[in-house]
Amino acid sequence: MAISNFSKQDLKKQLIDLGIKVVGNYISKKDIKTVLAGDVIPFPSKKAEWGFDLTDINSKIWKKILKLIGASETPKHDGEHSWIWKGKDVTIYTQNDPISGKYAVKNARKDEVNYASYIGIEGEKQQVEKVADLIRKYATYIKDESKGKRDFI
Repeated sequence: MAISNFSKQDLKKQLIDLGIKVVGNYISKKDIKTVLAGDVIPFPSKKAEWGFDLTDINSKIWKKILKLIGASETPKHDGEHSWIWKGKDVTIYTQNDPISGKYAVKNARKDEVNYASYIGIEGEKQQVEKVADLIRKYATYIKDESKGKRDFI
């Protein structure tokens, strides 16, 4: 099957049709490469995930974590229910921005600084574990934790 002009969803479907297991936007087999329009493009495999439920974390600490991973203090919004911080080899998702206090779902709750709500982490194993360790160490409250998966967001 030839792969030509495509959207992310089209590519994902075509890869699945080719028998390649795709989880989220990642190919699950390590170091798989595919040919698109004559170019070889490596696809990263998601090596690790972590999750935290209903988490309080000081905004100053959150800024330090973001700086350590090379992420901006200003998150992107996914258009639905998550704030997204992309760092080097790791991405963090939260439902509440601990810095601004803004909740990702508009008008769902009052602003609350120092609260991240649900946290999901994914990326390179070493980076994910480092972020998870920092959150566990510095959070003032964590209701629950899911090692190896993003159970909460």
